[in-house]
Amino acid sequence: MKNFLKSEDGNIVIMAAVLFPVAIGLAAFAIDEGALTLQKRAMQNVADIAAISAAANIGNAEKVARLVLQDNGFGLSNGVTVDDTIDGTREGTVGITPLKVEKGYYVPDIKIAPESRFLVGATTSNAVRVTMQRKGKLYFGSIFTSPPTIEVTSTGSADPEAAFSIGSRLLKLDGGILNAVLNKTLGTNISLSVMDYNALISGDVNVLEFFDALATEMHVKTGTYNDLLSSSATIGNIAKALARSSNSSSADKALSLIAAHTLGTSQVKVPLSHLFGLGNIGKLALGSGSAAFDAKANIMSILTASGAVGNGIHQMQLDLSANIPGLASVTADLAIGEPPQNSPWFSIGKTGEIIRTAQTR
Repeated sequence: MKNFLKSEDGNIVIMAAVLFPVAIGLAAFAIDEGALTLQKRAMQNVADIAAISAAANIGNAEKVARLVLQDNGFGLSNGVTVDDTIDGTREGTVGITPLKVEKGYYVPDIKIAPESRFLVGATTSNAVRVTMQRKGKLYFGSIFTSPPTIEVTSTGSADPEAAFSIGSRLLKLDGGILNAVLNKTLGTNISLSVMDYNALISGDVNVLEFFDALATEMHVKTGTYNDLLSSSATIGNIAKALARSSNSSSADKALSLIAAHTLGTSQVKVPLSHLFGLGNIGKLALGSGSAAFDAKANIMSILTASGAVGNGIHQMQLDLSANIPGLASVTADLAIGEPPQNSPWFSIGKTGEIIRTAQTR
């Protein structure tokens, strides 16, 4: 016995036998902890999708959120669909996902604490908060304890925005009068045909693609659309950018002619912020293009508005009898108001946005 007590043979085996259950327990804990983290991450991803989808269709927010859960494998158990809310009687039932959908107003202000930015039950709703719960799944720990309840919350907001413009429109197409008007407005001396004007009037460009092309013309490589709006462009730059972003070969021909006749003139600068207002879209990086916002504007309207803004005194003032066949015996002056005051001609905005145009005098 004395020799046995002094013997050190087999110590490692004894220590391993004692520590092996501890190691197994730690490994089981690590596996369960990792599994719960993955489960919560998967739930969070689905909650995010549900909140974004519900906010985009806020009139059917709860229905949309439930469909997202079902489509992603949550809320179905033995054929039972998601009928439970977080306050419902089946809360915590394995396989059932209690759901809470709240509509409210989200204020994206960094000065406000994140938890206080969502106002439940506001008069105007622009956001949806989705809260979902589910019993976690334990692989080893269920022997010792019941599975914990996992809860995730996500808020999605969507402010509908629209593009709109205001200005004068043509009642009748007459090449001679239009040439006189356009030349006086843009400071050019060109002669476009009625076919050219038809192409300009019927042609549209995507506004963001136009700004991308304008940035290239002005050699601006980085920044946001708002950065570009804070600068000024010439009529020649604008005409060439319109030609780049237009899908009409007929319009391109007319625009190239206008650009050629304006690049060598006095180079009147057009403050772009007086012409366009892009709202939150303006915060996007240059190059986002039509994928970011598919807002379109008329080519002819952009040209005439640019001339009006760049002129700085009157939108247009000319003697209608000058060099126009058939009007030699008529003396008339046309002066159209002042440049638009305190608002752009074209704007992208949400409810409450206002644009103004000059009075016709």
